[in-house]
Amino acid sequence: MQTANQKIVLDTAEISYDGSIVYINLVGSADLDCEEADKHLESVFSLTQGRRAAVLVDTTKSYNNVTPEARKKLSGNYDREIPKIAEAVVIKQLHHRLIFPFYQRLNKPDNPAKAFKKREDALAWLQGFL
Repeated sequence: MQTANQKIVLDTAEISYDGSIVYINLVGSADLDCEEADKHLESVFSLTQGRRAAVLVDTTKSYNNVTPEARKKLSGNYDREIPKIAEAVVIKQLHHRLIFPFYQRLNKPDNPAKAFKKREDALAWLQGFL
């Protein structure tokens, strides 16, 4: 794990924080399992120091497969509270856009969550929660 200027680089993501929004840019094609999800959560907690923040997840540069256990953990309904006000997910791949509503129904995120095709639209939506 590498940290510099409010940015943490992991095998599956680059995570940064600007004081109000956590940016999680997924990268590569490795499976995102529970171990990797734990790294994501620890990174978010480290950057935000446990403060609540809006979260933007950008999947446009990745082909990660997220395991069901990791999805549950990242939804906030697992073993700890995730400091999310709202979560916007930017999705390029059609199959991920089709799966997202099922993710929401199955994992019932603790916060508002919405999928977008464009990063700008996702950021505009998140601004409404700040």
